[in-house]
Amino acid sequence: MQEMVNRHWTSLLGVLFVMAAFITLFKYSIVQGWITESMKIGFGMLCGAGVGAAGLKLASRLPRNPIGEILIGMAACILYATFSFAGIFYRLWDPMTVLLGMSAVTIGISVYAYKFMSRLLMNIAMLGGLLSPLLMRPETDQVFALFLYLLVLNVAFLFLSISRNWHELRFISFIGSWLMYIVYFIHYNPSTEGF
Repeated sequence: MQEMVNRHWTSLLGVLFVMAAFITLFKYSIVQGWITESMKIGFGMLCGAGVGAAGLKLASRLPRNPIGEILIGMAACILYATFSFAGIFYRLWDPMTVLLGMSAVTIGISVYAYKFMSRLLMNIAMLGGLLSPLLMRPETDQVFALFLYLLVLNVAFLFLSISRNWHELRFISFIGSWLMYIVYFIHYNPSTEGF
């Protein structure tokens, strides 16, 4: 790895500059109103699918290379964030659409992780899935969508933690769910009279 970095450091630096320019252009176009909410969701889905396809291709060529698993996990994180924004933040999708999309991604990730013993992939994908709603501040209370979101993630956590004996998934699920509920409770500050 060190040899590759020493040999290609200028290329890596160029990639960083291109990514920084792209992110700056994307942010500027959002501020100017050139990119609509639907375009952002479409871009997120396209980006997630592209990163996932690259990860699957890399994982099929080099089966024990963690880079493929990391890319697939990142793709799942991007798709989870996209579904969260579409259903919870922008409210472009109804809760059932979010549930179906999340279920498809979660089932795909879970089956892949179960079949290929991809513990790293499952941890990355599910941590990203739990963190996505924490980064948002929706204007209205979306408790039902949030409940469905956590239900899908926690079923996958529970299934793989029991079937593969991966104990850290139970801990991540427990802490992540409570953290999300606490953040949303503090954010909305509901009335606690009667408790």
